[in-house]
Amino acid sequence: MGDYRSFYEALKAVYGPSHQVQSPLRSSDGLDLLTDSTSILTRWSEHFQNLFSDNRTVQDTAMDRIPQLPLRDELDEIPSLEETIEAISQFKSRKAAGVDSIPPEIWKDGGPTLHIALHNLLVCCWEKGKLPQDFRDAVIITIFKNKGEKSGKSPYSPLLAKCLPGYRLDGSLFNLRRFQAQTKTNKRLIRDLLFADDAALVAHTEQALQRLTSCFADASRLFGLEISLKKTEVLHQPAPQEAYQPPHITINSSELKSTPQFTYLGCTISSDARLDKEIDNRLAMANSSFGRLYKRVWNNKSLKIKTKIQVYRAVVLTTLLYGSETWVTYISHIRLLERLHQRCLRTILQIHWSDLVTNVEVLEQAEIPSIEALIAKSQLRWAGQVFRMKDHRLPKKCPVW
Repeated sequence: MGDYRSFYEALKAVYGPSHQVQSPLRSSDGLDLLTDSTSILTRWSEHFQNLFSDNRTVQDTAMDRIPQLPLRDELDEIPSLEETIEAISQFKSRKAAGVDSIPPEIWKDGGPTLHIALHNLLVCCWEKGKLPQDFRDAVIITIFKNKGEKSGKSPYSPLLAKCLPGYRLDGSLFNLRRFQAQTKTNKRLIRDLLFADDAALVAHTEQALQRLTSCFADASRLFGLEISLKKTEVLHQPAPQEAYQPPHITINSSELKSTPQFTYLGCTISSDARLDKEIDNRLAMANSSFGRLYKRVWNNKSLKIKTKIQVYRAVVLTTLLYGSETWVTYISHIRLLERLHQRCLRTILQIHWSDLVTNVEVLEQAEIPSIEALIAKSQLRWAGQVFRMKDHRLPKKCPVW
């Protein structure tokens, strides 16, 4: 129990060998399509050299606006052996080794002899102000983010600009009973949502969004950064009973593309503020995951039903219910999800429609809850997590408890 690493390693073996196909890449001018490995690697090398060697100038006015922290002279001292050992102890075990093929367990369990040798090497680098070339080399792996043309590339992260109404009436989050109740409500203005390298600007009106976008572009320019106009899109969610009109947002006189839906953090956000597109995508991906394991798992006579159900929970259900903690579902959505849930379970249990087995009996045989119960459980778990957050956290501030 709890050995997820072994479970997913076994699951990877069940999926079978993956066929790694190198995707073609466009040349620097975008006219030619490179297909051979040598040309593709040369183009990637050229791209990253231009990206990381680009000298960007940060204006003094931008630096003056940043609050300056007091100087810490202790950071200029040579690192001690105790600090080196403490840093080594923080290595995570059972992780993939680097280009030197040295796993972290060797550094952690190497003992004083290895720790002293590493400390002496770090002190030598500190005093000379140089690092060995092996320390400076790195492996860059390109990951396609399912956005734009796969043969193209952009060095900048996507920016999603959203124009939202001041209220939303679908689902049970804001209903008539909630408005009629004598409770206190808080109004908070959220202008941006940041996660890793993704940024989303949020505004109530087109004019406010244009001002936010212009300020963001001006601030980026002060720090020598650029915004990729190709990967920056605008999504407008009109208020109920209001006709949809695409907004016109510009950056440096260039109008941004307006889109009816956008994938943000793995979830599909639509202009109609409904879950239909997201549910359709979840159903398609879960159905694809289930189909890939049909021959190796579901139709495998040597596997127990309990094992198949565990694989179904880990692969199919996690894909189907990704992000369900924040869903506002209707009966139509639940029916679609339950239909796929029942079809998958009946395939695993080898129950034919002519057997006249009810849906409740199928859930009892599989010892698994219904989709509606799983969604309710995930939302309660998320509500508890938000309730335990610090008061300054944004998810804690937004809900009305």
